[in-house]
Amino acid sequence: MKRDCDGTGVREQGEYVLLPEGEYDVVIEEVRDTDKDGNAQETRNGDPMITIKLVPSSGVYQDEAWVWDNITISDNPNSPGYKILGRSKHFLHCIGEPYEDKFSWDSANWLYKKCRIKVEHEPPNQFHKKPKAVVSGYILTDDLQEPAEESPL
Repeated sequence: MKRDCDGTGVREQGEYVLLPEGEYDVVIEEVRDTDKDGNAQETRNGDPMITIKLVPSSGVYQDEAWVWDNITISDNPNSPGYKILGRSKHFLHCIGEPYEDKFSWDSANWLYKKCRIKVEHEPPNQFHKKPKAVVSGYILTDDLQEPAEESPL
């Protein structure tokens, strides 16, 4: 294959930058809720799963590193995903989305939301050869964003 490419302004990167352990103010830069065929992304148990890319919103790692996280929101008490509903509710609370009692959610509203996370490293294992940065928790801050408003349409 032969094609042209404009790499002006793109810095060459020789290796993966591991986001160091610690707390970070981040922005949700990407939300993936469908697979490559456009089907809703789900866990093996059929629970909705949304993959988000969290990028530091300031500091030395702002343009250098990021971390991915999966958010599973299950309302089926018989599903393993239901056991982590508390974590998912806390995530929604931290980004200023509805989370209490009966609530509706829309992952399209999450894009560009800000929050604070705690990052830890998962050691190499059978799934990855190098240490991996993972979100060990979401941190509730005083400067919560207002919940997204309903579309007037």
